[in-house]
Amino acid sequence: MSKTPTYFDLQINGHVSVRRWEWGGYPGIYDAHRILIAGPTGAGKSSFIEALAGDKKLGISKNQLEGYTQSVTPYELVNASFEGAPICLLDSPGFSDSNISEMEVLNMLKQFLMDYNIKFVHSLLYFCPITDVRLPGSRRKTIEMLRCLVRTQSISTSGGSRSNDGTLTVVTTMWDNVWNERVRERAEGNLAQLRDEIFKDMIEHGAAITQFMNTRDSALEILDTGRSHWVRAPAHAYQEIVDEGPLGQRPHGYFLYQDLVERIANLRQRKTALEYDLAQKETIENEDLKSSLEAAIDDTRRLLTKFEEQLVEFGEPPCALEIKPNISHQVSKDSRSGTSIPNLSRLWVRNRLHHAHVFIKNTFSSNK
Repeated sequence: MSKTPTYFDLQINGHVSVRRWEWGGYPGIYDAHRILIAGPTGAGKSSFIEALAGDKKLGISKNQLEGYTQSVTPYELVNASFEGAPICLLDSPGFSDSNISEMEVLNMLKQFLMDYNIKFVHSLLYFCPITDVRLPGSRRKTIEMLRCLVRTQSISTSGGSRSNDGTLTVVTTMWDNVWNERVRERAEGNLAQLRDEIFKDMIEHGAAITQFMNTRDSALEILDTGRSHWVRAPAHAYQEIVDEGPLGQRPHGYFLYQDLVERIANLRQRKTALEYDLAQKETIENEDLKSSLEAAIDDTRRLLTKFEEQLVEFGEPPCALEIKPNISHQVSKDSRSGTSIPNLSRLWVRNRLHHAHVFIKNTFSSNK
């Protein structure tokens, strides 16, 4: 006979399940404890929600195979509450995804909150797969960006600053894929790195780190742990502050800018390599290969244009670097496809990339 779980703050009032949030019904989302589900694509966010549902009927994980979540989606945890307050899970697009920038993800969250006049998100669950051979640099930067977002809400008092780190719960995932001793040793090493290095200071100031075993009981225990840490924090995990200044002057702005710069640089290199391959004799004589490369170039151009436009949208870069944008808003024809595309000044973008690379290099050098 299995033992009934004991929770500190989570109250279970019947059979627990998950359903899409019903707008206009009861309970209202404004009365709910709102939890942002965040993490890289494929980290197990959707599996977490489906485990709470008790089956795969939501089809979230299946949909993830065909692409990434393209908007913030609210779910209600049925028959579970925190001291009577309903629980709302906000499933967000994945970070560290090649098709969507970190700035896009935050803009989607911001737009969702604005559309429904929601002032803040109470707490944050950040998902980390434990079976990675190593933690990619892109994820480290995402973690630093989220650290800045959470700590922006910290409160200064006469006795010093009260840390807001308790609003964060790190959820390590893929433990059910640890199937032999070698993989287990690597997973335990990754857990130690997350606990004792990457999130060490945040854990010391109230953040939690947990292990998701891909079961409902494990997911409920994680929610309970997150709530018990959240109550010690002085503020909420995320709140869009009115008139907080240009994005480049905000603590997390540096990481958003760096992400865009690196995406643009990588896509330009990819575009050059693909165009070189397309021009080769063996490619010209192979229609299938030619068609495949042309499709890859079109996709690369699409992403490159999108991220360059986001760089323009970002505005002045961090540290008020002197950049005089001269943006052409004319529309030109793509020489190959004939479609109309925004003609952003390549010289201006190159100038911005140059200043950004210098900024990044100098920043990292000073931190060594």
